[in-house]
Amino acid sequence: MANRRRRFPFEEASMRQRFIAFHRKSSLSLFLVVVVVQRLWILGGFQARKLTDLYRPQNQGPPSFWIPHGNTIISQQACTHNSSWTASYVPESSEKHQTLPKLRFDWTNLSLKTTLAKQMAAHQANCSLPAGHFWYRNRFGLGSDLHVWSQALCNALEANVRIHTIHSWLWWDVESCSKAAHGSDAIADGLPLPENEHTMQCYFPKSEPNCTHELALSPNNHSQTYNLARGRGRVGMDCPTLAESYSIAEIRSSSMEFLFSGISAKVQYEAQRQMKRVFPSGVAPNDLITVHMRWGDKANEMALVPVQKYLDAVQHILSNRGRKHVHILLATEDPKALRAFQEAAPVDWNVYVDAYFHEMLPHRIEAYNGSPKMSRELNGRPGLAALGSLLVAMEANDFVLTTASNWSRIMNELRIAVLESRYPGSTQMVDLRSGEW
Repeated sequence: MANRRRRFPFEEASMRQRFIAFHRKSSLSLFLVVVVVQRLWILGGFQARKLTDLYRPQNQGPPSFWIPHGNTIISQQACTHNSSWTASYVPESSEKHQTLPKLRFDWTNLSLKTTLAKQMAAHQANCSLPAGHFWYRNRFGLGSDLHVWSQALCNALEANVRIHTIHSWLWWDVESCSKAAHGSDAIADGLPLPENEHTMQCYFPKSEPNCTHELALSPNNHSQTYNLARGRGRVGMDCPTLAESYSIAEIRSSSMEFLFSGISAKVQYEAQRQMKRVFPSGVAPNDLITVHMRWGDKANEMALVPVQKYLDAVQHILSNRGRKHVHILLATEDPKALRAFQEAAPVDWNVYVDAYFHEMLPHRIEAYNGSPKMSRELNGRPGLAALGSLLVAMEANDFVLTTASNWSRIMNELRIAVLESRYPGSTQMVDLRSGEW
């Protein structure tokens, strides 16, 4: 005690000031750290949950996340066999008015290129023609339904009537379609739509233009209703005149060109939303290759194409293009197909998985023809999601497809009618299992 130096009053005051200043700085730093961590936790948690929780039934468990393996973006639920991978994903912005990337085409207003598509558009816009009624079977896939509609359109040209699709459609997204236009009861109960509206209006408003009430309902035009469908939606091959001038493939391609030349803004928005989730930059690479891997319940209809065949097809395209980087958009709904492709693909390939896979995986029904059942359970949400996914797939120039599948065939029909008609020779397609109807 005798050796302790006495502190003078000014020294003690100085030390108190330094202590107070240090305490304030420490408290402020700690407060900032807590705020930052809390914001990151809230933002990350909200974004990870936002989309999957929206359509995830209660008591189902945690939503799926996106996990990188090499350069492949896959789903945690699809790859639970390897628990060492760490969660990562391309989150959806929490902003209500987020800036979305643009597709390379404005699908709401595409100019028609083929002669037959122009003929179809002129025919449907001719309000002096009577309406022929068509209705969907409501028990098959979306791709199948669109091709049946294209055949009904062909039959309508033969019968000189305008196709007018009536009644409900299980691929309608009730949330964005029926509540705004018709009320949810029209979809849920299969009730007829109002006379001046049509089933295609929500997704494809220009495919069946509404004529004025007086002209469309004039007695001369509607003295007898012509049905383009029979029974539960059966449609025959009843357009021999058109078939004399065009092949089935040309008729289908032109009808898809016409159908997709005027999609609704909600479908375009859905595609833009998905593209922002699929690609880290929000924009599809210029050298994108779309691979549609149709496995799942297709095994009931055809022998599934082995994964090595898909890889060989990609290599074939690469040999013609001479690219330094490989960018693959894998379109599939089967987690087994995704796992097989991910395990077999070279590690330097950049593989992106479409948003439909991730968002619909928790609800997937593995039984044969499970997609229509899933769409019915989800009030048609998969229909809008599938169309958005299709437009994202069409950002590619090169495709590996199995046209024995309706969905692959639609991709190829749009490739021919939309891409090749504008940029001849700019696309490639390898067909691993051909088919047509």
